[in-house]
Amino acid sequence: MRYKYPHEAFLFEAIVGFVTLILVLAFGKVGYVGFVFLILRPIALEATDTPTDQMTYRLYYDAMRIAVYFAAASILLTIAAFQFAVFRSHDKTLALTLILPWYVLAHGFIGYVLSRPKR
Repeated sequence: MRYKYPHEAFLFEAIVGFVTLILVLAFGKVGYVGFVFLILRPIALEATDTPTDQMTYRLYYDAMRIAVYFAAASILLTIAAFQFAVFRSHDKTLALTLILPWYVLAHGFIGYVLSRPKR
C-alpha cells in the first residue's frame, strides 16, 4: 500500500517502534503486543491510488537497507557486550528481544528523515 504522505507513515512506524521498545523493556516478551498498533496504520493514514514510481521504491529500499545495517551493528554490539560480560545473565535474553523493536524504530526514523518534504 502506498501512502499519500510517506513521511507520516514512517513517523507512525517510528512511534510504534518506540512504544514497543518501552513495552518490551517494561514487560519483557509480552511487550511485543505493541506491534498491534501497526494494524492501525492503513486506517489512520490516507492511501493513494497513483501508480508507484521508481523514486518511491528507492525510498523504501534505502530506508530498509540503512535500518538493516543499523540492526546488524546493534546485534554485533550486543554480541560484543556478551563477550565482555556487560550484561548480567538474565539480561541476555532481554537484550536479544530488543532487536526487533529497535529495527522498527530505526526503519521508521530513517524513512522519515529520507522522505520528509524538502523546504
